[in-house]
Amino acid sequence: PPLFFYFLSGNIEWIRKAVGAFDCEKEAGKKVSYEDFDKACMRSAAGCNGVLYLPWLNGERSPFTNPTARACFIGINSDTSKADMYRAVVEGICYSYKSLVTVLNLMDDIKDGFMVVGGATKSRVFMQILSDILRVKVIAIPNSRSVGTVGAVIMAGKSLGWYSSLRPNRLFSQEHFKNTDKTTVVDDSA
Repeated sequence: PPLFFYFLSGNIEWIRKAVGAFDCEKEAGKKVSYEDFDKACMRSAAGCNGVLYLPWLNGERSPFTNPTARACFIGINSDTSKADMYRAVVEGICYSYKSLVTVLNLMDDIKDGFMVVGGATKSRVFMQILSDILRVKVIAIPNSRSVGTVGAVIMAGKSLGWYSSLRPNRLFSQEHFKNTDKTTVVDDSA
């Protein structure tokens, strides 16, 4: 069965709002749509033209703890585009999850799939890059606002005999992203 992680998309929300505010056609502070965000990400090649992003807006919690760590871009130059920055945020988050999965030795646990909930599931490019970096199927649950409540109902339903398992798959719509190795450059030597 797929391992289930709650996926925080605060970095994506931040970049959509912060960089979107610099668009002349956008109102200050208005977020870029996920569709436009995905289109921009695809204009930048894997590796983001040398731009790296460390996704620690509110400190690093896992797999290493450093509450004072802060997010940053590395490798920006005069040729860096908004697309490079968008994609660097996505790749930075995905590589951070790869680090977490590796340090916690969870690769066997996610070999059948990695479930993702939350706002980031609205980005198809993000989900595909995550699948490619982790080299596993990613199962996105896009409409997951009440996932905690539904989880409690599932547990109660299992206890009452309504469900035979804790994984009734039909309660949420799902979108599957299979590893293509086409959207990223993964270096497994490290």
